[in-house]
This record gives sequence, C-alpha cells and structure tokens, in this order.
Amino acid sequence: MNQAGKIFIVINLILSVAFAMFSISLYAKRADYRKEANTTSALLSKTERELGEVQDRLKSLELEYTSESKKNAEATIELQSKTEQVRELERLREADKQDFTTKLAQAQASLDNAQALLADAEQSKTALQTQLSEANQARNTAQRELDFAEKRALEVAADLKEAEAQLQANAERTAEIVEQNLEMRTQLKAYETSVGPIKELATKSPLVPIRGKVIEVEESLNLVMLNVGKKDNVKTGMELVVSRGSEYVSKVKVKEIYADMCSAEIDTGMTEKPIRKGDVAETL
Repeated sequence: MNQAGKIFIVINLILSVAFAMFSISLYAKRADYRKEANTTSALLSKTERELGEVQDRLKSLELEYTSESKKNAEATIELQSKTEQVRELERLREADKQDFTTKLAQAQASLDNAQALLADAEQSKTALQTQLSEANQARNTAQRELDFAEKRALEVAADLKEAEAQLQANAERTAEIVEQNLEMRTQLKAYETSVGPIKELATKSPLVPIRGKVIEVEESLNLVMLNVGKKDNVKTGMELVVSRGSEYVSKVKVKEIYADMCSAEIDTGMTEKPIRKGDVAETL
C-alpha cells in the first residue's frame, strides 16, 4: 500500500471519530446526560481502541512500507547491477563484433590474395599450355623434317646406286670409245687443217657421254644447275638434252663449271615442257 492510501485511511478514521462525537453531542441534548456520558465514554473507549488499532495498523503498514522500500531499493540496486552487466555484455558484444569484423576483413584479404594467386596460376597454366602446344608443333615440324630427310636420304641412296650403275656403264662405254679413238686417230691426222671445227664439235658433243640430273631450276635467270662438273669432263658450251623418262623436255647449254656441278642456260627455242628437278640431262 502506498503513502496516499495510508493517509486516506487515517483521514477516514478521524472523520469517523468526529462524526461519532458530533452524534453523541446531538444525542446528549435529547437524552439523559449520564446515560449519554456513559455511552459516550464507552464509544470514546471503543473509538480509542479502534484508533489504537488503526495506529497499530498504520505502524504495521509503515513497517511494510519500509520493508517494501528496502526491497525496492534492493531491487533497484539489483536492477542497476543487471543493467551494468547488460552494458558490460553490450561492450563485450561490441568488442566481439569489432574483432569479428577485423577477422572477417583479414579473411576477405586472404581470400582476395588466394584468388589473385589462383589467377596467376591460371595464367601460368595457360602460358605452359601455349609453350606445350608450340613445343608439340616444333616436334611435329621436326618429325616432318626428319621424315623428309629420311625420304631424301633414301632418294639420294637410290640416286647413288643409279649413279654407280651409270658410272659402270660409262666405264664400259669409255673403254669402247677408247678403242674407237685409237682407230680414229689415224683418220684425224688427215684433217689437221680443220682442227678448229673439230674442236668446236668436240666441245658440243664429247666422245665420252655425260649424263646428270637437274638439281635446281632458276626460271627467273633462265638457268638450271646440273650435278655434273669438271670431274665428269664437262666443258663450257656443251649442249645437253633434258628428258623426263622417255619424253623430251628441253635443251641446255653449259655456262659455268664447278668441281661436281655446273650451270646451264635453257634454250627456250628448244623447250617443249618446263624443266623440273630430277629431270635427266645428257649429251647428244
């Protein structure tokens, strides 16, 4: 019960006593004074007792109020303590939040670094794949060149065998021609006055047949390179017929002579087909 309630009860008691006294005074005017006095005394005694009870009750209420106030004070202190604890928890939560935010930022930075490293790794992987592809292309190119070289080596070996066979045939033919030359020397002495024309004829058509192959064609210069030279008794001005299999191709005239090859000018007026590498060139 609050203080206002207690005051209200006391006022009611006082008003009750006043009303009783007023009633007694009114009653005394109409009845016997002694009787009224006794009655009034009894009523006063009763009122005093009631007043004492009210005072006792008021004291009890005051004690209860004091106890309640003490409890309220204790509750207030406990509330303040709880509030302080809540504030402390809020501070701790804020500190944890800041710590979590810091750790989250660090984790994000670590993630960004990891992603950057991953991107670098992807670029390195792409570069390595490009290098691997280039290496594979280089290997394939080298393999093709090796295959071509092996094929060329086989062709050269075949040409060598053919040249050896041709050389053997030329040797046999040379022996025959030497015998013919011995027979013709006596006849040549009779034509000493015509040595010039005979030399020119010998230059154009030697006694020993010469047979070679076209190893290079320079159409812009109207020249070909043959695989025969000084060692094969090739002379400047010699004319050779170029053929492909059994087909006539063209005619060429020797211009420059080297140890094992020579250059020859293409006779365009006697050309039926373009000269190619591998075509056979031989004296008339």
